[in-house]
Amino acid sequence: MNDLKTNYPKDPLLDDTLFELAAAYSKEGNTQEAITTYELLTDKFENSPYLAEASLNKGLILYNTEQYEKAKEVLEAVALQYKRYAVAQQAVRTLREIAVDQGTVNSFSQWVRVQGLTTFTDVELEKTAFTAAEKRFLDGDTNTAQKLLTEYLENYPKGTYYISATYYLAEVLFEKQEFDQAILAY
Repeated sequence: MNDLKTNYPKDPLLDDTLFELAAAYSKEGNTQEAITTYELLTDKFENSPYLAEASLNKGLILYNTEQYEKAKEVLEAVALQYKRYAVAQQAVRTLREIAVDQGTVNSFSQWVRVQGLTTFTDVELEKTAFTAAEKRFLDGDTNTAQKLLTEYLENYPKGTYYISATYYLAEVLFEKQEFDQAILAY
């Protein structure tokens, strides 16, 4: 496949080859070559039917290698450029995972609403907010847990996870020896 890329740079099947080559690199664990090859495809073949999937795959590789900011940038572009396609939904689902990992669910939820992406219902966004907060609590990251639990309770004062969120918040406050605040949360 590399020979085709080098010897036949104007071949109409080159975008097919680049897409398959990038996928092969990815499967081998050679993520940097996969990213480079996906970028070559998207840069050289602006009308390729592989553009959306190549961009999505690049974003997923970045996410899986914990390059969250780069992944976020690529996936947001995919979500907005290909709104009506399945790749956009996958991009938004991955962006949600990034938001959970980074504890930025609030800004993610706002971005989804502002962009008019209907991938998630309010119930799903609420669950995502609670899941992010719960994850931080269970991981022992009390500062971030406190921030996310407080945001959850402010945004969803009658939410499905209200009882669990107030309990977790009380536990965090108790651990920080903020007893007066903890009692209110219990």
